[in-house]
Amino acid sequence: MPDYTFLGQFRNADYTGEGVFTAIRTADWLPVFYDAFWISPTPHIPASRFEGQSHCPRICVVTGLRHKASGKLIRVCNIHLDHVGESARVEGIRCVLDKIAQYERELPMPTVLLGDFNAEPGSETILTTDAATAPALYDLTGNIPVTFHGYGYGHEPICKIDYIYVTKTLKEAAGAVTVWDDEHCGIYLSDHYPVCAEFDVGKI
Repeated sequence: MPDYTFLGQFRNADYTGEGVFTAIRTADWLPVFYDAFWISPTPHIPASRFEGQSHCPRICVVTGLRHKASGKLIRVCNIHLDHVGESARVEGIRCVLDKIAQYERELPMPTVLLGDFNAEPGSETILTTDAATAPALYDLTGNIPVTFHGYGYGHEPICKIDYIYVTKTLKEAAGAVTVWDDEHCGIYLSDHYPVCAEFDVGKI
């Protein structure tokens, strides 16, 4: 994907393993700041985790972007919460929300919080996200019923665990929200359906 710049990192203590990355179309957007932290009680200690979490460290990648044509700024927070421990997911999303509140105090701007929450609608993790007030966040994926399908094998329950949350300005600028459910001869893009939200930059 030569038209994109990828910002992110791998999650293990030696910066290997599974990672979280944000792809930025370089013709349209300029990265202006970057941060990454482990979703844990000690966010800047590599591979740190919450008690009750799986063996997998979890990270959040934060990217500030400037729209080249308009000069407008947005912040993208890309996360992957734990797949085993509900308590770790709840503590994890609180950690992320605290960080977003800190960013907002330092430099307010429209914000996107997205990724694999590993939590279904109505879970404590999602209720905690819905209750955020500093800043308030709005789920754009409310009408999407399924995002995880396990490559269609049927041995895992299909469910919704992927979300796109935005602050008020981006909610008002949002257009179509869709899932990419492409499948050809049993081959899928991923074991999750990618979720897509479109925005009118002129309304940001």
